[in-house]
Amino acid sequence: MLKLLQASAHDLRASMVYIWAKIVAVDPSCQVDLVNAKGHKYFLSILQDSTVDTEHRTLAAFVLAGIVDNYPAGQEAALQGSMISACLEKLREWAEA
Repeated sequence: MLKLLQASAHDLRASMVYIWAKIVAVDPSCQVDLVNAKGHKYFLSILQDSTVDTEHRTLAAFVLAGIVDNYPAGQEAALQGSMISACLEKLREWAEA
């Protein structure tokens, strides 16, 4: 599954986000694997992509929340990847919509 994040085609992105949201919901310990594989960058790019529908961007935000939940390495990766500013930008956009 982690290899698919690195090579997934644009048309598979929605499915990958959905699958990973389910995995994170059931097995939060996968956050270690996601950070080690730099998977947070994948979900951050989806969150910032305005061509992706709102539902899947929300699922990407859920996965990112799972990555940082009580996991210092995930929190550090999120800070280095500008996750907070990206999330704040999306919240502002959604509040104005």
